Amino acid sequence: MINITSGIMLNTMLLVLRNQNNSQDNSIESQPDIETEKCYGIYGCFSIVEPWVTDNRPISLFPKSPEILKIRYPSFSRHKAKIPYILDTNEPERIKPSRINPAGPFYFISHGYLESGDKLWIEKMTSTLLSLDINANATVISVDWRAGSSPPYVQACANIRLVGTMTAHLIYDIYSNLNLKNLDNFHFIGHSLGAHLGGYAGNVLQTDFGLKLGRITGLDPADPYFNKVANVVRLEKSDAKFVDIVHTDASLFIKGGLGLFESIGHIDYFPNGGSNQPGCNQGMMEYLNAQQGSIFRTLRQFLGCNHIRAYEFFTESISPSCPFLTMQCESYQDFTRGACFKCGEEDHNCLPFGFHSYRGYKRLVESNTIDVSKPLNVFFMTTDRESFCSMHYRITVNISASIESSTHGGDVGRLWMVLISRNGTFSERIPLEEHTGLHKPATQRTLVVSARDIGIPESAKVEWEYETNLLNPLTWRILMSPRVYVAWIHIESLEHRSGITVCPPQESPVIVNTPSYFQQHHCRNLSPIKISTKSRFVF
Repeated sequence: MINITSGIMLNTMLLVLRNQNNSQDNSIESQPDIETEKCYGIYGCFSIVEPWVTDNRPISLFPKSPEILKIRYPSFSRHKAKIPYILDTNEPERIKPSRINPAGPFYFISHGYLESGDKLWIEKMTSTLLSLDINANATVISVDWRAGSSPPYVQACANIRLVGTMTAHLIYDIYSNLNLKNLDNFHFIGHSLGAHLGGYAGNVLQTDFGLKLGRITGLDPADPYFNKVANVVRLEKSDAKFVDIVHTDASLFIKGGLGLFESIGHIDYFPNGGSNQPGCNQGMMEYLNAQQGSIFRTLRQFLGCNHIRAYEFFTESISPSCPFLTMQCESYQDFTRGACFKCGEEDHNCLPFGFHSYRGYKRLVESNTIDVSKPLNVFFMTTDRESFCSMHYRITVNISASIESSTHGGDVGRLWMVLISRNGTFSERIPLEEHTGLHKPATQRTLVVSARDIGIPESAKVEWEYETNLLNPLTWRILMSPRVYVAWIHIESLEHRSGITVCPPQESPVIVNTPSYFQQHHCRNLSPIKISTKSRFVF
């Protein structure tokens, strides 16, 4: 697992700090006047007692002072896309000369641990947001707290409390100087520790100013020191009117996972199950080649690939290449076996992923389709590289139980398929199984994805890869070419709400190294497979 190294590094750091804390226990007990609260003027006071210290947070530190943190807020708009206007919480009078359009919307983007506000991913997200047609009047503000994001990790955790508070004050200054009615048009986007920073800003806006942020998006919120803690300690859904969470590195921390697994938002997205992302199992040299020789970017990709997929996915969702559809389901396992595939049936609702999700969620709420008191966990699959957006297909394969098939016996191998649309466009070559296996008379169903949106499939090219093993007599084929007797394949498209059944020509088997073209009109002798007409989309 690629994140084991980063997990070990962070675990070691926390263990050292915990031991240091334990070695000081006696001296602390002997000092009844020990400082448990520190104040920073208009930003208020910060405590280091419960709930800021628990079994999951054995150490609690004070935030560094504003003078040390030196937080910068570069703001961008379409007419100032390259050279930012710097906002300052100490100079609210600079807001009006900044030419910030009061029509909005307003986006705040925060980096996480060991990062800064000028990172390439923030620049890319900013540029993508400002290029949207609906964002002609938008302002994007980067929360640059680089001086507070350095090690030790527990100090960075403490610093975001003050950074979040200062950001809340800046948002209030914008609200009051521009005479805005509310904060519905404000959207905070934070990655890792930056996600919890957004939660602190949202909480302070409510407690200190009686205002509520419109939306907070948590991109793989950090797990260490935020797992199973009080709501006030981390981002949660009361911090804004709409909170959506993207989980991409939600393995156990001891195994190297850096992101929370708990559902803490109005919507919690678990792409590819929420932990191991496709394309994140490469070797160091593959990453080095992909990053054009940059050692720093290579190490970042190698150590934190799953973790950074969150902002990569979200950035793509702003202007996606395909519908980026997700499905509500009981578990990722149920989703991948195709148990949740009909939008709107049996509490399996469909929602667009990421940036455009709120409209769909709002409609589900207004129609009383979902129980807002319960977590709304949704799943989807991606490709292993940009563009990540993919089309979902539920594939049901029937291996014939005919006399010819039974006499031949099972063959060990793997089925592949290329989807062909009505206008003749092709999908890429799609594996119908993750691994090779024994194929004998049976019906099996799986979920696959294609990076290409070819529209509604009409036929399929099916190929069979045979695998032989000298120690396994079942794989020996001496007098006959290896083959598999596929009777029919049922192909359903989640995004296009369509389904077809295709069959091989003249009920012939799929022979190794010989493509077979499955078409609908070859299924004349097959009883029709009923497709539900009750499915619906919510956008």
